[in-house]
Amino acid sequence: MKYGEEILKEDMNNDAVQELQLRLSGFNGGAPDGDFGSGTTKQVKQFQKDFMKLDDPDGVVDKATFDAIDQFARQYTVPFDLLRCKCKVCTGFGRGLFKGEYRTEKSHIEAYHKYEYPGIHRMLLWAYRAVLHYHPNYTFTINSGYRCSEDNKQHGRKSTNHCGKAIDLDVPRSTGETERDDNARCNAIRASIVEKCNAQIGWASSNKKSLEPENIAPTWVHYDVRNFVAKYLEDHFFCKTAEELDNITPITVNAGTPGVAATTPTRTTPTTVDGTVLASKLNVRAKPQSNGALLGQVSKDEIVKVSENKNGWCLIEYRGKQAYVSARFLRLQSI
Repeated sequence: MKYGEEILKEDMNNDAVQELQLRLSGFNGGAPDGDFGSGTTKQVKQFQKDFMKLDDPDGVVDKATFDAIDQFARQYTVPFDLLRCKCKVCTGFGRGLFKGEYRTEKSHIEAYHKYEYPGIHRMLLWAYRAVLHYHPNYTFTINSGYRCSEDNKQHGRKSTNHCGKAIDLDVPRSTGETERDDNARCNAIRASIVEKCNAQIGWASSNKKSLEPENIAPTWVHYDVRNFVAKYLEDHFFCKTAEELDNITPITVNAGTPGVAATTPTRTTPTTVDGTVLASKLNVRAKPQSNGALLGQVSKDEIVKVSENKNGWCLIEYRGKQAYVSARFLRLQSI
């Protein structure tokens, strides 16, 4: 059965479990091997406790949990406009060059693999969503996403981690903050990712998400998946669009009978959630794009009702009409 068609629980091993592991990679996730063992149970329980706010999580993926994972995706969108390569030569995610080619002095070590992967790894982007969830008081931006071989050439780089396996996160400094403040914040974020997301600082262990240490990334957070073995870096794990990342499928599992699919979809219709404005002034636009007609502004700490969160834009009601604001500058209420 496909993801969403049957209840998932321990001792199962299939593609649906692998999809689950990818989506919950930021909740103590490990290798997406498709085996629902104790590690995956721990992932699910953490998600049920920290996102669903369940007092007694059971680690079983029923309809309510499937629906909550979809809500998690809607609540924390991924800004693909910031992920695209800026070289102006490739189409945003490389040209598929150099597969199986390595820097000559480091043959067959993934960190030196020159391959331009077809997008950003889905596991990494779902884990990024968890970073947003666990740090609601910060306004994150992605200051480095995909960097193809042409972009590396333009900037004199040799590193290939950003050919689909890495992103760099940043929290812009507030007025009066110093570099020391920025460094302390990044260290705190790294420590939280290690604790909550099962990442490591450095690259000592295989099949584990990695963070660059402070001496390499003092005022930003570099997050990558370069230490996963080749079978977890196959092309189908990478994505170029929000649709490919989310891979939304109908949730048809019967809420009351384990392992039995319902005859008609029973997916819950999303409701509105409160969004707290994080920017001092946030532009309200008529269309979900940066050049959309400006309708006005909302102020910091103001609450808006969000009915949709898609491709980096939130649909809100503004002066009795539908309008859009950037999702990057809203803190959305958890369900």
